[in-house]
Amino acid sequence: MGLLRLILFDLDGTLGYSSLGAEFADAILFDYARFISENTGIGTKRIAKAILEVIIELKKKPPKPKTITEAFLELLGKKLDESKAELEIITNKYYETQFDKFGEFYKPISGAREILIELFKQNLKIGIATDPITKRPGVLKRLQWANLIDLPFHYITSADNMHAAKPHPLFYKELLEIFNVAPHETIMVGDKIDNDIIPAKSLGITTIYIGDLKSENLTVPDYTISNIKQLLELLRKEKFV
Repeated sequence: MGLLRLILFDLDGTLGYSSLGAEFADAILFDYARFISENTGIGTKRIAKAILEVIIELKKKPPKPKTITEAFLELLGKKLDESKAELEIITNKYYETQFDKFGEFYKPISGAREILIELFKQNLKIGIATDPITKRPGVLKRLQWANLIDLPFHYITSADNMHAAKPHPLFYKELLEIFNVAPHETIMVGDKIDNDIIPAKSLGITTIYIGDLKSENLTVPDYTISNIKQLLELLRKEKFV
């Protein structure tokens, strides 16, 4: 690895966590489906099924040049026989009036803020590379709940500004282009092998996995730490900073 210029951080499970665990995303999805149902009269189960199908499709096939938001609303509208414009109004209203309820389930990960503050002192570019399935207000809310909203991140991914989602490698390729850096100048830090490690490493990005590496993982990250408090020590030991 050459000179380190950029560190990308996953958000959920890396910098913040939900007491609902893996059910956090499902809870938001079904609550969003409920809200659409209340505003359209379409059944909640039908809407939830359509949302899942659209998300799977977008993850497999990036909609570039459309953003994830644009493509999501367009595809969902077709499945539900609703206009994209109407779904956009409902979706924006959902984030404005409903999303806050999930704040009680979302907390900061101990040590994350302190590590980030130290890294910002190193003259590095630091980006939030969360899976861009939610719109920007949803990402900013989670950063707020994780007590990180005031930090000067150079870029924050969301459905509103990205054209590919995890685990597609184009998600990471787009970030390299946005930051104008090479893979060997970049580190990705995350807690999910499939979403954070495999696609980033496939492009030559150095990967740091937070968690317990299981033997069934065929793709081994470049480095593994058990919690984010160990990140700064690792970066210094390997002379990245």
